[in-house]
Amino acid sequence: MESLTVSIESPPNFSTFDAGKEIQVIARIGPSDLECGKEGVTCEWDSGSLGSTGTVSNAPGQSTLSVRLPTPSEMRMVAVAVRVTRPGGTSADSALAQVFLNVRAGAACETCSSILGCLLCVDQKVVKSVFNPGADRFPVSPPVDTVSACPVPVPVSAPLPVVRAPCLSAAQINAILAANHSPARGLGQTFYDKGREYGIDPAIALAFFKQESSFGTAGVAVRTHSIGNIMYSASCPGIKFTAQNGREWCQYDSWGQGIDHWYALISGAGYVGGGLDTVEKIIPKYAPASENNVEEYVASVRSSVLEWTASTS
Repeated sequence: MESLTVSIESPPNFSTFDAGKEIQVIARIGPSDLECGKEGVTCEWDSGSLGSTGTVSNAPGQSTLSVRLPTPSEMRMVAVAVRVTRPGGTSADSALAQVFLNVRAGAACETCSSILGCLLCVDQKVVKSVFNPGADRFPVSPPVDTVSACPVPVPVSAPLPVVRAPCLSAAQINAILAANHSPARGLGQTFYDKGREYGIDPAIALAFFKQESSFGTAGVAVRTHSIGNIMYSASCPGIKFTAQNGREWCQYDSWGQGIDHWYALISGAGYVGGGLDTVEKIIPKYAPASENNVEEYVASVRSSVLEWTASTS
């Protein structure tokens, strides 16, 4: 029997004035002929961080949750999840997907008196990372504030998660890039903003950048503007660069484009979206043992992240 799958479509970005409005969160179910509420198939939605379950409608291969966005005074990280099960009782008969909506306002936003004032203080985006965290994470846990909540240091014996709040500010990232003479210096805000957008800690991206090309100062990255030395594929938003050894790399128009594609890759179905949500799970696939020393790569990334974030934890 075909394994049960579910994924949540990332809702579109919202404007400031969508706060308090109803949106639809759509889950795609496979096989596509399955329909929740029929033949023992169930869809269990959890939007507890919004304070209400919302309204659910079902169709073959799809379940839709209609739920209200927070108002400006309620701005916070919103977690929505769905678990789909069918008769059978095996791991292949249950699937879970979760999405975070990053909705936040500064303290002054509760009393902003003009359109311009509200636009300046409200930052409302959808985090694009959609992933299957596992049945043990359902219902969704209390939301994390991705702006101000820096996670506690991860114990040496524990895996290092990549989906977590940033501990480095844009200014701190800029300082690291400048100290290492990176050609991407000055793009700390881009690293930070894209980390928030995709739900990935920017310190992780920076550690990969250091490991792969010494912050863009060595190897093909000097030419390709790739922070992670990503191989060329159909998903490359840039062009193909063929090195002298015949290997094909994704070459970007700018470091900014390279930063965005790295976050998109890591947050996508091949990694976080497929359950590879820690450095220890990602690197064996990202930098396989046939070409790299995986243990050293993991140790390098962990060491860099610890060094940069220890003073801010």
